[in-house]
Amino acid sequence: MLRRHLIALGLVLAAAAPAAAQDPVWRGRLVCDPVEGFTTQPLNVPFEVTVRRGVASYARPVLSSQSARTGVWERGEGRVGPEGAVVLEGGAGGRGFLFTARYEGRLGLGETAEFTGWQDWQVEGREFRRACRATLSLQGG
Repeated sequence: MLRRHLIALGLVLAAAAPAAAQDPVWRGRLVCDPVEGFTTQPLNVPFEVTVRRGVASYARPVLSSQSARTGVWERGEGRVGPEGAVVLEGGAGGRGFLFTARYEGRLGLGETAEFTGWQDWQVEGREFRRACRATLSLQGG
């Protein structure tokens, strides 16, 4: 009988306890310059950064030169410094292409964040770099 009451008390306390803080999520758009000979429009895609245990990770869809989804995702991460500075490094590869990316910015100084950086591409035997920038907003903040 005592055991049943302790279990019931434990369930009541667990239900009354505040929910654990969620990992911060930043969402916005990544915009990159067009690439002469491959694309005619700037890249403009959703970009999401999640911070977990001091590491920021990101993901965004990779588009074809005709702006169609490829099914490939660019992913990367970087450690968040004490002042919120972070360097995100990542990339992606697929049929006929490979690229690495680096974006630098600062999280936690308000409800918006700005990142700038570049992507280094290898496509069809050609190499090129294009400049990128992201504007993000803290979700649920």
